[in-house]
Amino acid sequence: MRRIPRRSFVERCTALGAALAAAPVRKGWVAMRNKPHVVVVTKMDLLPPGDPPPAIATHGDAPVFAVSAVTRAGLPDLLEALWTTLRAAAATN
Repeated sequence: MRRIPRRSFVERCTALGAALAAAPVRKGWVAMRNKPHVVVVTKMDLLPPGDPPPAIATHGDAPVFAVSAVTRAGLPDLLEALWTTLRAAAATN
């Protein structure tokens, strides 16, 4: 398996975040911003062992989860946060 250098991975995440933040507001996007959401960084198994996930700025107070489908690292925390978010949203509606 080819490992992606950390710098390249972080640069890609930063570029993606900047592109999404600068994207024009399309029909429905305004409504989506007001919905509960989480940010998920995937493919964490490609980082060198012991390296922390890249810091990602989010809109509002959206939690960030770093996961790996290969090693399943971070998935239990992500699932718990999703259930908690859904329960809270259902309680307010």
